[in-house]
Amino acid sequence: MMSAANQENTRRELSDVEKGRIIALLEQNLSYGQIARIMNRSRSTISSFSQRYKDRGTHENAPRSGRPRKIDEATGNAILDAVKHDPKIARQAIIDTVAPSITLRTLDAFMRTKGLKK
Repeated sequence: MMSAANQENTRRELSDVEKGRIIALLEQNLSYGQIARIMNRSRSTISSFSQRYKDRGTHENAPRSGRPRKIDEATGNAILDAVKHDPKIARQAIIDTVAPSITLRTLDAFMRTKGLKK
């Protein structure tokens, strides 16, 4: 059974502030154990983060896996320009002229994310 302190830290991602503090403490040549006590994190968390930081050269997380976007930035901008130019343009007309590879459902979802459709 885990103690309350350990349960609180279970599988919690490091914040950018925590990562910055860990980097600063590493630069002061503190050990992983010392940093772990200061940060109230496990030694393995500090060690893993330190290794990733050295390997990647950045504190940023690696991209998450997931389905690729159907509408890239350029297509999204073209859709928004078409709607701005003609607010009453039919959805099918947008697809036909700007983004022939997407469906009405994808267009509707994109428009909702931009606040242009209920």
